[in-house]
Amino acid sequence: MITGEKMIQNNNSGLVPVQGVPPSTIEPMEQSGPLAQFADLPVTVVAHVLKYLPLADLRRFMRVSHSCYQLVQNESLQEHTFASDNGSLAMPAFYQKDRFVRLVSPWLSRMNPDAVVALNAQRERSDFPLLLNYTIASTLNSLSELTLHSVYETEHVTESYSAGLNHSHDGQWILAYQRRHAAYNSLVFFDLGWPYRPCPVSIFHCRSRIESTHFSHDGSVLTAQMSNQLFHWFEKNNQGEWALYETLRIPLSHADVTVLLNPNRVICKLPIEDTHNTLDAGLSLPQDANNNWQKQNLPIYFITAASLHVSPDGHYIVTRVPKVDCEPDHPVMEMELWKHTSDGYVRFDGYTAQSSIEVVKFVENNTLLLQTSSSVLLLHISDAGILNESSSFHIPRCNRLYDYCRVTMNPAKAGFFLHDDSEWTTRFVFFKSDGVVVQGAPVPSLPIRNLMDVNYWINPAGDHLVINDDKELCVLSENNCKEWQVSFRLNTMDSYTTSFSPNQQHLVIREWEYNELSPMPRSYDVHVLTFARQRCQWLYSQRIESNSPITCTSFSKNSCLLATASEAHDVHLYGWSAGHEWVLKSAMKFNYRIFDVSFVRDNMHLCVTTADHCLHYLEIGCKKDPQPQIWSYCLQLR
Repeated sequence: MITGEKMIQNNNSGLVPVQGVPPSTIEPMEQSGPLAQFADLPVTVVAHVLKYLPLADLRRFMRVSHSCYQLVQNESLQEHTFASDNGSLAMPAFYQKDRFVRLVSPWLSRMNPDAVVALNAQRERSDFPLLLNYTIASTLNSLSELTLHSVYETEHVTESYSAGLNHSHDGQWILAYQRRHAAYNSLVFFDLGWPYRPCPVSIFHCRSRIESTHFSHDGSVLTAQMSNQLFHWFEKNNQGEWALYETLRIPLSHADVTVLLNPNRVICKLPIEDTHNTLDAGLSLPQDANNNWQKQNLPIYFITAASLHVSPDGHYIVTRVPKVDCEPDHPVMEMELWKHTSDGYVRFDGYTAQSSIEVVKFVENNTLLLQTSSSVLLLHISDAGILNESSSFHIPRCNRLYDYCRVTMNPAKAGFFLHDDSEWTTRFVFFKSDGVVVQGAPVPSLPIRNLMDVNYWINPAGDHLVINDDKELCVLSENNCKEWQVSFRLNTMDSYTTSFSPNQQHLVIREWEYNELSPMPRSYDVHVLTFARQRCQWLYSQRIESNSPITCTSFSKNSCLLATASEAHDVHLYGWSAGHEWVLKSAMKFNYRIFDVSFVRDNMHLCVTTADHCLHYLEIGCKKDPQPQIWSYCLQLR
């Protein structure tokens, strides 16, 4: 059982730990006042609201988060940060102002009619997506009760045994792949650019099992790997339909496929067979000015140790290159840099390390971290495409052991964590822009009993490190002084998994119980934690208990809703309330077991897949909403 601080409601302040911390020690965002209503919103939404606050409130908030003030002054930074806060690398198509009347206005006119008038008057503002996102979030938060209506569902197929769902990054498409039996599958593309319901625009039948699918970040390309050694490449045409662009056959001996997606390129590392069976084909299909796709094979040696890393903008590729005549476990000490030019990717430079290369991570488009067996280096890529070593840090040995300290890379902060297993401590080391190395103080972490059971996970923003060994869990967080400290710790005999909300402000911990009568572990309790940044602590905001095992949890993209599904065939919808806790706002029961629950990027709809191979598209509404018409789509699989 998890023990620790729990959030409770107090008449004078927002959230107070059970231990009775004085209100004066609670961060300003938790105090009652003009800013309290914005405490639970993403930082970019607050930045937009700050434009309309009195100067006194603005100065007060600047002391809490200086980044918000910077966002107010920079429109391009607003767009980029808003997109990343909503789980995407690009602005979702849904938030474009020309789609407001067709997609958002009908829903918002029922939920909050006054907001429609206000938004129509603001449609020409450059920060309209921020205002739209804030309006949707505040509307959902202001309603004590919500409803779930099924507005669309696919054909009921009783003999089907599984289904899959994939959302495009731009929020425009949903891919549903259905498996009637092991040898017959279907890929269905649904267009979400229609009011009230998704529209199926393309369907493809496959004679083999679908292993994995990947959307490009702009939503124009999809890759699908099949179980029969085929790799399909789909492309969206100008008519808004999908077509099969190319199919490649993967050698059975090298069936591993790595798909690397970014806003500008889609790069797949596909093994091919040649006369010597030594080459690996890096299939690069960059999009040119004429909206055409070009194929290029990169000569990359195929050995298990070889890997491929792409910069965020897709202009650079870094590959680790082992020697051809070496054994697979031989140390890899060389890497190559490829730069994208008008002729495709061209090899520009190489780098040889003094010891085996372990990890390569891009920090920025032209900066990367390189970890070897004995050191960590910061490398810069010049405009001419040359790799230059900017700084290095020698990995020390543990105080009471002969082994080196273990390293966990944190590219979001241009640094890494050093784990001393003899002292059971962790400290953060990072590189400044001028190459100066800064070492933090050691922080007590977990006593490591078995290295094979230890897992390290860093959130996308790089400000939280989760350490667990199936017996204990410890979270290290960065405080406002840019120092790392223990923000949460628990001891339990059960195993558990963790997941962050898109805005990184909420953390879900699921406990798993093992039973000899059940082949799979089950989770009955879900603990939701909320991060108090001024105190740098994770505090309990809700404990969700269920009589039946909870199968999945999902946050909305704006992080104001949380959905759970259980083996009792029901979906529960929780909302983040003004009392700084998660409260149940709606529930819906289904006739079959629920496979998955996921929010659409518009934050107004849910997708639910059930065991009868049915995709349910649910609309989030209010009590006064009339029952919408249910649309259905029958897949002709025979």
